[in-house]
Amino acid sequence: MIASLAGDAADLGVEILLSTAYRGAGPLWYTVACFTVMVVSMSFLFAWMRLKSGSVWTGMLLHASHNLFIQAFFDPQTRHARISDLWTTEFGAGLAIVSIIIALIVANKSKELPPLEGSAASAV
Repeated sequence: MIASLAGDAADLGVEILLSTAYRGAGPLWYTVACFTVMVVSMSFLFAWMRLKSGSVWTGMLLHASHNLFIQAFFDPQTRHARISDLWTTEFGAGLAIVSIIIALIVANKSKELPPLEGSAASAV
């Protein structure tokens, strides 16, 4: 289910990237690849926070914070050049790599999550 929702979000993001000027400095394939990796890997953190807290508000606050800090703080602080824009912004490899590391950490912490209601684990 999580992968499906992340895939849907990535599809929506890719549609926006293809139909508007909202994209990174690199070629379109690079922008789409980095953005998709970031969205799918960050979905692990969003899902973990939702399941751990029992609230959707954690994900909404994470999403809003992500947009605020990336677009309103870090991007304006960055000296924009072709090479730096390939690594920075939400379409760069830097955020995609950090997102993968976060996904790996969160996946290892999945044992801390409470069992889901109605699952085989909660029946034991």
